[in-house]
Amino acid sequence: MKSFYYIIVLFVACLFAQDIAAQSPRTRRPVESNSTTGLPELSVRAQAKNRDQSTDINNVIWLRMLYRNIDLKQAANAPLYFPTEPIGDRMNLYTLMFKLFIEGKLTVYEYIDGREVFSDRYKVDVERWLREKHYVYRKTGTGAAATFAVDDIDIQSGDVMAYMVKEAYYFNQATGTFGTEVL
Repeated sequence: MKSFYYIIVLFVACLFAQDIAAQSPRTRRPVESNSTTGLPELSVRAQAKNRDQSTDINNVIWLRMLYRNIDLKQAANAPLYFPTEPIGDRMNLYTLMFKLFIEGKLTVYEYIDGREVFSDRYKVDVERWLREKHYVYRKTGTGAAATFAVDDIDIQSGDVMAYMVKEAYYFNQATGTFGTEVL
């Protein structure tokens, strides 16, 4: 009889425990999101892991800098060369860089005998460069607000036969991988 009493008490206790659990469900704390992107904020651990896995070539243990010559005469590089004159929104790499340069969206520096110095002293002035290269251009405005325009037919993209690209080959100790990056 005593064991029957304990079974009944245990059964009733289980029923009350279920009712209590049903009345107060566990609530998850809402994940805070980044106000600018709407994405959830990363935890400190996730931020540290992302920082360790990012490729910063200044913190690698082995680094080799190479200059690669991209020959535009080869068939594999034809998308960089054609069309020589823009057709609608389609244009070659030189024309795209040229237009970004004269619009002030691309900064160009002088290359001086194997040295790469990216300072204001070696920054190329758009108007001076257009005059030196004998481009026919239109200037609108004065000073820093000046804008330049060159007709598509006047851009000499057909004269470009190769590009020199600087690459970094590195070993990243944090991830244990080799990688390359175009600089």
